[in-house]
Amino acid sequence: MIKKIPDLVQISLIAVLLGVLLAIDDFVLPSPLLHEYKWYLLLFFAVQSILTTFITSQGLTKDPEYFQGFFFSAMLVRMFLSIGVIFFAVYQGVISPFLFVGTFFILYFCFVSFEIYSLLHNLRANSGKSPEEEQQAQNLNF
Repeated sequence: MIKKIPDLVQISLIAVLLGVLLAIDDFVLPSPLLHEYKWYLLLFFAVQSILTTFITSQGLTKDPEYFQGFFFSAMLVRMFLSIGVIFFAVYQGVISPFLFVGTFFILYFCFVSFEIYSLLHNLRANSGKSPEEEQQAQNLNF
């Protein structure tokens, strides 16, 4: 059985892993592939993930019946914060705006895919069914 790792530890692990990849981009590769603000973006996404995880966990612990509302609220917070950062950076005249947006979305998809995996893992653990039982239930639905 897989032991549930606290959400903050999971976010820290993904941030450290991405930090190592960004350090490789800085110190190992002859020319950086990502934008120079990648460290600020990594910090932004770590804080954003902590905030949205907190919102979602509040929905799961306080009133599981309204979990979807808290989850979609967290998605809206993520969307507006992301749009705000991109707009602010481009408005301020960031150097290489296309590279900035590309770096932004690479890190965005890394954090979002991690959070989707974490959410599915937590929901499976809370459902009380084994993965085999869930797979059988999904096969019956098709």
